Amino acid sequence: MALELRLEERKWSVALALGLAFGIALAAAVHYFWLRGINEEIKTKRTQLEALQQEIQKGRAAERKLAQFREEIKRLELDLAKLLQILPSKRNTEDLIKRIETLTRQGDFTLKKFTPGEFDNKGLYSE
Repeated sequence: MALELRLEERKWSVALALGLAFGIALAAAVHYFWLRGINEEIKTKRTQLEALQQEIQKGRAAERKLAQFREEIKRLELDLAKLLQILPSKRNTEDLIKRIETLTRQGDFTLKKFTPGEFDNKGLYSE
């Protein structure tokens, strides 16, 4: 029992309705099976794009602050240069002992014992 569909015997509106129904069913099938995957891919790409745009905004904000950081580095380097001029370049233990002896003579007390701590090679100003 085969279903025969003879459109010649029917009105043109029935053929039009069947054609529209077939077209809609075909369009729905194409959309469901093929375009749905593409739409999901578009959504994930848009999400990735938004994340990248946020990263770009963060980078631009950091770039705006970069000039301030460079100015601060220059200022700190000048301060460091001033401090290095003030501080001695090596450990002057003998000079320190002479100064302490001079201070003890100027004041009315006697220095009975002076025991400096052990020398660390970490650096002159590390402690």
